Amino acid sequence: MSKQAKRRENFLKSDNPASTKGDSLYDPIASQEVGEERILTQRDIDVMYNDYGFAKRIINDIASSALKSGFEINSGNKELDEKVMKRFKNLECADYITRLLETGLKDGIAFLFPVLEGLPLETGSPLDLKKIRKIKDFNIFQARDIVTIERQMDKMQEQYGACKTIQFKNEYGVVPVAKIDCSWLTGYEPYPRPEKYTTNSIRHGDSFYKRIWDILTIKDSGIWSAGQLAYAALLKILKLGDKKELSKQIKEIGKKKYQKKREMEMNTTTLLLLGKDDEFETADFSKGIDLDKLKNYIYTEISIDTGIPLSRLTGSAQGALASAKEDSKKWYEYIEKFQTDNLDEMLRNVLKLLYAEQGQYNAEFELKFNSIRSVDEKEKAEIEKLEAEAQKTVVETLLALEKSIKGIEVDRNILDELKNNLLSQLGLGE
Repeated sequence: MSKQAKRRENFLKSDNPASTKGDSLYDPIASQEVGEERILTQRDIDVMYNDYGFAKRIINDIASSALKSGFEINSGNKELDEKVMKRFKNLECADYITRLLETGLKDGIAFLFPVLEGLPLETGSPLDLKKIRKIKDFNIFQARDIVTIERQMDKMQEQYGACKTIQFKNEYGVVPVAKIDCSWLTGYEPYPRPEKYTTNSIRHGDSFYKRIWDILTIKDSGIWSAGQLAYAALLKILKLGDKKELSKQIKEIGKKKYQKKREMEMNTTTLLLLGKDDEFETADFSKGIDLDKLKNYIYTEISIDTGIPLSRLTGSAQGALASAKEDSKKWYEYIEKFQTDNLDEMLRNVLKLLYAEQGQYNAEFELKFNSIRSVDEKEKAEIEKLEAEAQKTVVETLLALEKSIKGIEVDRNILDELKNNLLSQLGLGE
C-alpha cells in the first residue's frame, strides 16, 4: 500500500513522524471510538432515580402530564360509561397508570396486575373476562420481580417479541414464584429491543436514562465541579513564625489532634498551614469557565436527545415571549405523541376490565384524551410576566423616542410607521 493510500486510510494522522496527532494511543481525539453498548444495571438506574432529583423529575413530569388533562369514553351507553369512570376514579386507576409509566420509563419494563374476585381464576391461564365479579385493587410488578419472560419469537406470527407468560418473584405470597399469563397484565415496555430477546429470558427493553446517560453524568460532574470551586474559594492560610515549633506540636500531639485543637478557633477543613517564608501558588482554572454556558449546553443536549423542550427540563420559561410559547407548543406536541404511542393501549386494556366488571365483556368504546393545551397557572403567570416586560420595554422606548426627537426635524411618515409598529406590539394598533 502506498504512503498516499495510508494517509487516506487515517486522514487524521500527521505527516510529521514526531507528532502524536491521529495516533490512537496518544491522541485523545483519535482515541475516541465507538465501543460496546452500555448496559445499565438495576443498581445504576435506582441510584440515578432515587439520588438525583433532576433524573427523577424528568420521568415523573412525563408520566403525570400524560393523564393530567383526563379523557372521555363513549360506548353509546352513557349510564354505563359513567359507572366505568366512577370505578376508574374509586380504584385510583390514574395513580396506578402513572406509576406504571414512571416505573416502565425508569427500568425499561413494568406490569400492572389486577387483583380480582370471581369464579375460580388461574393466573397461568388466559383471563376469562366473564369470570370477573369485582376488581379489588391493582399492583405493579417491576423489572426486578421478573424471573423469566416467555415471548412470541416466531416472525411468521403476529406480535413478534410480545410477552406470552411471565414468572414473577412473589416473596411474601403463598407461592414464592407466580406464573401469570399476559392477558392478565397491562404491560409497558417503552423502548423494546426484539433483537435481544429469546424465547425464555429476563431480557427487556431499555431504560429512558440509557440514551442520555453520558450527558446526565456530565451534568452531575458539572454540579460537583461548581461545588469544588466554591469550596476552594474558602481556603484559609495560616502562616506560622516558627516551623520548628509547628513540627514539635504536631509530633507531640499528632496531626489529627492538632487539627481538632485549631478547629475550636477556625474551620480547618479548608486551612493551609505555611511557614512565614513559604510560598503557596495555585493555577486558577476557573478563569474562563462559564458555568451558565455549560448548563445551557447540557440542557440543550438532553432536549435534543429526548425531544423534551428546554422549559420543561429547567422548570421555567426560557428567553423571550415567543420562545416560551414555542416551548409550550412543543411540550404539548410531545405529550400528545406520548399519549398516542404509550398511553392509549394500556388505558384501553384497563377500561376493558372495568367494562367486564359491569357485565360488558366485549365492550366497544371511543377513547378521547382531553386537550392538554390549556396552560397551567404557573406557566401562564410566567408568560404573562414576559408579556408585561415586553410591553414595559415598548412603552419606555416610545417615551424615550418622544423625548429624544424634540426640536429635531424627522420625516413624519417614518415616525408614524415606527409608532404604529410599537403600538401593535402592545395590541393597541388599529
